[in-house]
Amino acid sequence: MIRAALAALTLVAAVAAPAAAESTLLIWTAGALPPGLGDTVRALPQVRTLTVVESGNAPLIRTVATGGVVAAAPAGTAWPLETMVLDAAYAGFVPAAHASLFAALGAGDVIVGRTASALRGVGVGATMEFDGGHVLTVRAVVDDAEIGGGEIAVAASSAVVRAVPRHILLAYDGPRAELEAAVRALLGDRPVRFRAPGEAPILRFADAVLPQARIKARFGEFALRLADFAPGATGLARDAAWVEANLVTDVLPILGEVRCHRALLDAVQGALTELRDSGLAFLVDPAAFRGCDNPRRIAGSLALSRHAWGAAIDLDAGPAPMHRDHMTDPRLLDVMARWGLTSGHDWLVPDPGHFEYLAEPAPR
Repeated sequence: MIRAALAALTLVAAVAAPAAAESTLLIWTAGALPPGLGDTVRALPQVRTLTVVESGNAPLIRTVATGGVVAAAPAGTAWPLETMVLDAAYAGFVPAAHASLFAALGAGDVIVGRTASALRGVGVGATMEFDGGHVLTVRAVVDDAEIGGGEIAVAASSAVVRAVPRHILLAYDGPRAELEAAVRALLGDRPVRFRAPGEAPILRFADAVLPQARIKARFGEFALRLADFAPGATGLARDAAWVEANLVTDVLPILGEVRCHRALLDAVQGALTELRDSGLAFLVDPAAFRGCDNPRRIAGSLALSRHAWGAAIDLDAGPAPMHRDHMTDPRLLDVMARWGLTSGHDWLVPDPGHFEYLAEPAPR
């Protein structure tokens, strides 16, 4: 099923925009939006309409279709589904043909993205049961971009997920530069990113990396303990069957022993081999290597780190200036990119030395 989902996956180059507006803008900050930012931005004179999208990982227990149970997580566990929590105003930011669908989204409904639908094997009419006894009915399957790249979308009245505000979508009048300046003034020194349709593969937060749905399509899906979804939970305990089937340890050039997802290991090995054979091994310090497999959340966030899939690698452990210089060396970035690994050096909050899966390798 994972392979079928991957084969059917296509990158969406543009996302939904307000049906009656030409000027659309996405605003996001690292971690979460500051409390009350949506209301403050809504009051700006340039803003016509605005929606705040919340996100979190909902604990899915089982799925049921007409023929019975499609899948059930092992006892005491649940699958984490990246869930977009939408308010009524979101209906103005999807294609006109689907506006009424989103406007009518109720507490017992769920909209599923195409990638998640293929991965789960569920369609319209199926039910999804979440921890706490919440059962939602699938009302539609839509392009991932229509729900901000999420796996599923639920109404703000739903109680299936612990979520935080992650991005703003708005329609506005006047010059974009003036609106951006007004928002920057509200945020002070806090880093912020603005995107219009076409400036990112999907209008969503953290748009430099793949959404969780696409990571699952390539690397599979693990269940977590129900305790891992509780407020304050830190570490993650992935189900043993997924770990056994997907994580492997091998000895690689330059770094030595590395534990990664088997689907990433060839790319990392290829990149390191190319660096060594090109005389660029000095750009990677084995003593600064921080690993690949690491079941955790992104620091300061509810989101799961790509390290939880063994789908990212950290090459820089120290603050030494030499390390930072090497991690942003164009020669290193070029090699890693050819092997499908994107760098964190130009993220909203830069993370030089972090490389994670973005695409299949395209070596010379």
